[in-house]
Amino acid sequence: MKKLIALLSIAFLIIFILGMKNMNKEEYSKDQIKSFNQAAAQTLADLEEKSNQIESSISQAAVQKPDAKELSGYPEITPLYPASLENNSTTEANKVILKFTDDSEVVSATLNGRKVALTGITVTTVGTYHVTVADNEENENLFTFTIK
Repeated sequence: MKKLIALLSIAFLIIFILGMKNMNKEEYSKDQIKSFNQAAAQTLADLEEKSNQIESSISQAAVQKPDAKELSGYPEITPLYPASLENNSTTEANKVILKFTDDSEVVSATLNGRKVALTGITVTTVGTYHVTVADNEENENLFTFTIK
């Protein structure tokens, strides 16, 4: 055991001495560091300019999507329980019941990407859910909620 401690102590001492020896070595010259910094500053300026261009494009093209209930012809996702549940909200209820309707015909309904009944669903497990309902005219509606 004493031999092991002695060997480990020697190994540690060698590593320590080598580390101290290399501690003050410059990995990059001052010119290299200056060049790196200039390149980074230019990249940052380019990214900031591109970001401003994108923000400008988005604000010019922004069209606020109306509430699904205001969209005629789009499938409706109606909370039956709790009736006060809104899109992108959280509930502490022990279940959520949603009803799907449409002026034409509901042709697909999914819960987190998995197919569900075309008339509605009941969810009783804690989690976050994304419900998508589509009609035969390729209109879609999304409803997201969380059960705590």
